[in-house]
Amino acid sequence: ATENEDVSRSVTPRDQPSPEVLEKADVLFTEANEWHEQDEHEKAIEMYKEVLDIAPNAKEAFMNLGLCYYETNQFELAEKAYEGALKLDPTFTGALYNKGLLYDAMGKGEAALDTLKLAINIAQGKERFDHKEKALYLYSYAVVLDSLGRKWDAIKKYDEAIDLDPFDGDTWSNRGQVLSELGRHDEAIKSFKEALECTDRKDPTAWYNVALSYIVLGDNEKGRDALEQALLIDEYQFYADFQNYDYGGENFRERLEDERRIVLSKLGDQPEGVTPYDVVSAIRDAEMDIDMIFERIVESKARPETAYGSTFYSGWETLTKDRNLSAAATGRDKMVVVGSSLGLQCALGHIELGYSKCVGYELLPSQVRIAREIASSFDLTENVEFKEQNALESDLEGAGLIWMNSYAWKDDETRDMYEKVVNEADADTLVVSYEDADDYVRVSDANDENGLKLMGSYEIATSWNPRLTGYIYKVVKKAES
Repeated sequence: ATENEDVSRSVTPRDQPSPEVLEKADVLFTEANEWHEQDEHEKAIEMYKEVLDIAPNAKEAFMNLGLCYYETNQFELAEKAYEGALKLDPTFTGALYNKGLLYDAMGKGEAALDTLKLAINIAQGKERFDHKEKALYLYSYAVVLDSLGRKWDAIKKYDEAIDLDPFDGDTWSNRGQVLSELGRHDEAIKSFKEALECTDRKDPTAWYNVALSYIVLGDNEKGRDALEQALLIDEYQFYADFQNYDYGGENFRERLEDERRIVLSKLGDQPEGVTPYDVVSAIRDAEMDIDMIFERIVESKARPETAYGSTFYSGWETLTKDRNLSAAATGRDKMVVVGSSLGLQCALGHIELGYSKCVGYELLPSQVRIAREIASSFDLTENVEFKEQNALESDLEGAGLIWMNSYAWKDDETRDMYEKVVNEADADTLVVSYEDADDYVRVSDANDENGLKLMGSYEIATSWNPRLTGYIYKVVKKAES
């Protein structure tokens, strides 16, 4: 991942206002930065605007305003703010750099490269050349290249960044990640170990990546040792890495605590029988078992399409509460989950949505075994079933709800699954997915051919994306002539 340029700390208007106005602008700017650092974006935005009202040539206020908009996904406003800063100073590398990251987030990869390249050239041309500044820009340039699939070009840029700043662990780590994706695992391990040397061997993520590479190479003993090192250094960062959570171990721990409070608060709603708290707690405990984590990685050989991710309970609740997904609403008693992993949605589908039969399909034997053990521990086996079987072989007939956990699947696998749903599921079956079906099959209100109808889309929290869009579709069947 890339990081935004740090917020500017002082206002330096191009046309110097009166000392009184400048002093007031500096006070407001400092206060805005404090709100920004506390993630109070709305307050920070208002104060940066106040700064610009009295000091309209304050380029730093424009850039920090852009950062606030970027961090709250208001991309068009962020772009305007960065352009405001660059209109005042076209050589303002901080604004160029952040604008490049913005374009990358907007899916404008080539525009991101052009903007970052300009920042790199300007940084290099400065009279007092800052090697670390250019290294940061090269690092981000490499990240964008990687996202565009230009992996060898990314390696070259990482190498250029390392030449300028050989002690940046993130650059070494990202370089190793790209080498892993290229199948160059021996070289990847060397790069990850360089990342470790940059942090006195205390980077849990680097240890985690070393473990993955060793396991792919078949050296499970060294892989297990590296996993244990990662766990020993920072257990929640280790869990975050396993669940592809990019916001740090401490933030991940807070997420889990928030989830626990939510499910605890629901205990009064369901005084008897198995509760969401019981199921969520059991699954989170299993996810923190290093034996389970190790076994899963060994089984999957760390393939990207088998990456682990979990839907937080708040995400489940957002998608299911008052969405007419229950058995009572669909009029059917069967729910199907593909990519069921440890069985969260299967169990909750029975407990909360009222499906008398929830069937999960999962390829990895360890996940099926553990899901069955959890279901058995709560006497749910009559209602919740797990099959070690390819999702493309799943039985969709009679299902009122199909839940697709295909976020890490290859595109052709996701397309095949959508086509199976469209062709084999009954009319009016509801489908929950974390991908836009329109990328794979026909989505339309018309019934002139088989397809899906979009019923709604909602922002939900998952481990791999706390602001993921979840979609609800209905299967539409071609009307008989």
